[in-house]
Amino acid sequence: MWFKHPEQQLQKSNCQEHEEYARELAAHYKISPQLPYCSIIEELKNVLDSKRSDLQKLYKMKAGVQKLQDAVGKSFSAVVPSSNDYMIGGNLVGTKESYTLDRKSSRTTTSAVIKGINSDVQDLAEDIGDLETSLLLLKHYQPSLDHQNAVTKSADGGYSIDQRLAELQKALDIELQVRSGAER
Repeated sequence: MWFKHPEQQLQKSNCQEHEEYARELAAHYKISPQLPYCSIIEELKNVLDSKRSDLQKLYKMKAGVQKLQDAVGKSFSAVVPSSNDYMIGGNLVGTKESYTLDRKSSRTTTSAVIKGINSDVQDLAEDIGDLETSLLLLKHYQPSLDHQNAVTKSADGGYSIDQRLAELQKALDIELQVRSGAER
């Protein structure tokens, strides 16, 4: 046959779209878009792992700030000089009544830090979710690239249909697990 079947043309344009998408993602995450497709996916996985690590650090930081907030709220109050007090050699000088307990201020400060961390956690979690979705799409697209190679291999007898079916079933199972997890 000297003409291409319409499905082959559709697959080719779909392949080009996925490769363009992968290269755009690479540029967005400061990865060289000139890398081969498989290398881009590996680098995106590394970025995802790095973001997950950063998220864990934020969670630990938040837990530490919350512990500090609990400690400040229960047994510690900051002594802050009032405007009538003055410092001599690092010591507060003034009447005892002029010292003020600043529990509210320390709570406000830790609350502001926790709010900032929560905002960072939310942004990072959204970015991780987007990257996971993109990687899932690109990974499931990758077997279709392999399928084009498989057609040429099957003509030589190097690739069996049963192997291809097993790969597709595995990809379907993964996709169904992801969907069921998203519905929860």
